[in-house]
Amino acid sequence: MVSFTKIWVLSISSSLLLISGCVSAPTTQISAFANATTAITERIDAVIEEYNNTALNRQFISYASSYQGEHAQHFSSDELAKIEKPVTVKLQQSLAIYRANKSLGQYSNSLSLLATSDSRIDIDVAATNLYGAMTSLNAQYKTIKETDEDLFDTENFAMASTLIAEIGSVIIEEKRRLAIKKIVIAANDKVAVVCDEINNQLKIAGIENNISASRQYILTEEVKEYKSRAKRRTKLAWRASEIKRLYELQQAVFNSKLLIQNSQKAILAVKEAHQVLTKELQNDKFTSASITLAIGRLKELDSHYDDFEGLLLSCNNISKNENGVLSCDDK
Repeated sequence: MVSFTKIWVLSISSSLLLISGCVSAPTTQISAFANATTAITERIDAVIEEYNNTALNRQFISYASSYQGEHAQHFSSDELAKIEKPVTVKLQQSLAIYRANKSLGQYSNSLSLLATSDSRIDIDVAATNLYGAMTSLNAQYKTIKETDEDLFDTENFAMASTLIAEIGSVIIEEKRRLAIKKIVIAANDKVAVVCDEINNQLKIAGIENNISASRQYILTEEVKEYKSRAKRRTKLAWRASEIKRLYELQQAVFNSKLLIQNSQKAILAVKEAHQVLTKELQNDKFTSASITLAIGRLKELDSHYDDFEGLLLSCNNISKNENGVLSCDDK
């Protein structure tokens, strides 16, 4: 693999010598599409990262609650060393989901850079990032599916390498568009598989339960801290500010599942948008009403990602569990 990587970078670098400063950025919607996709993957990153760190966060709060007042003197680096992040098969898979989602963002960034670059350096960076995204998606796919099969095979890597290297030919814009078209079309089925796996794991891995439990634990300890401090002489403004903060923490507990449901909706929107882009590129359309609508859908989801009130207002079947955690059960 190392030798192939060297061939990948060298072939691109040597072929890009013909790119000059007069090259103009392409008038397509590829970059806008890629940027909208990246914004969504970053939102999902934050959700999965919170889930991955729930065990650690509970330990941080527990230690902070235990070692206070007269007990603070007993805290030491030895106690700190006892804080551990559990390593389980389930956690390894959730980390793979997180990295796979990040790799989707890296793939999108590569497309954006590829679509707008006007220098050899930027094209080179785009190529390297694309290679890295494909390699990472292979690794995460194997962990999630518990398989030895690759998502992107050697032919996919070779094709992308050749196409991007040819951008340095005389007809730069034509070659650039051809590279983007073929890379997106070849990646479409793989992107769909990854999006489906992320959606599936968000649904079955109990992520919302862990996040809501962690948030509830933090809220409980914060309430204890407030009651302890409020017993002393405190200003009304401080108490009102703290009550508002605690209320927001409680709302975060109640909205835990809605956050996951929004994340599922978002990753499936990424899959659908990529399919729309692929269909348009197959017809040599680099800008179209369909692509505009797909971009608009992703931007809408991004701007209302935390708008749980809006989600509930548009939901016909709202349920609440015994802990007050809300869910939109529309099919």
